[in-house]
Amino acid sequence: MEEQIEVLVGTGIGGQRNILDAIGKQGFKTKHVGCLWPRDQYVYFNGNYIFRGEGSNENHFGEGGYFRFGNDYVLIGGGLIDLVTKYKFRDILGMEGNSKKEEATVGLIQETKKHFDGFSIHVVPTGGFRGRGHNHLDMSVLLLPKKRILIVDTYFNHFASTGTEIDQIGEREKLKVIRYDGSQDEVWYPLNSLVLDKNGNDLVFIDSKADSLKRLLERENVAFVDIEMPQHQHPSGKINCQTNIYRKFEDIEARLGKF
Repeated sequence: MEEQIEVLVGTGIGGQRNILDAIGKQGFKTKHVGCLWPRDQYVYFNGNYIFRGEGSNENHFGEGGYFRFGNDYVLIGGGLIDLVTKYKFRDILGMEGNSKKEEATVGLIQETKKHFDGFSIHVVPTGGFRGRGHNHLDMSVLLLPKKRILIVDTYFNHFASTGTEIDQIGEREKLKVIRYDGSQDEVWYPLNSLVLDKNGNDLVFIDSKADSLKRLLERENVAFVDIEMPQHQHPSGKINCQTNIYRKFEDIEARLGKF
């Protein structure tokens, strides 16, 4: 029996009711919470929760913005390397502050496998320029696992235009890589869109002002739903950050007070 996924919707920068209505009209169960960014609080993967926690219990592998999930592989943002290296691998690998990025990447993948056992792990470089970027992967990368399409934003991730790593990931996982210029749309982080599986197909929930992205999805025959977001150009999270998936509300209800 296919697992019934439900969607948690936080307050974010506004538009909570619009998101709830749009997702609900597509037949998904939803729940609203007072948390700003549910995506950053936990990762729901393969039937299990990985919670971020806080203080000495903080686990950045529960910070959902660093991940995009395929059918049998996981994409992780390169921004996670700095965090995990700083707190975990400096002693293990004998690295100093100027540690080699290659070593840190190996360590990151090894640590990631503990959480996502049996799945291929790929590190996607992230990083913007002139204050436009963000180290969360979901800000500049949109993965459509059913269509096997990987869309990368060359405006909000300057590695996307020249980085060979992205093309290599596409080759290994048989993904069509599409480079997209986010500056064409009147939205900050337009790729921070929510992708849900509806009847075995990708369904994308997207900011209504992301016109060029919508045209791209139309060309690729990808279904999408417009959502009117109140602060299109606010330099903060958008629809994916403001949502998260869960199995049943009672499974996560006890954690909501800590969000």
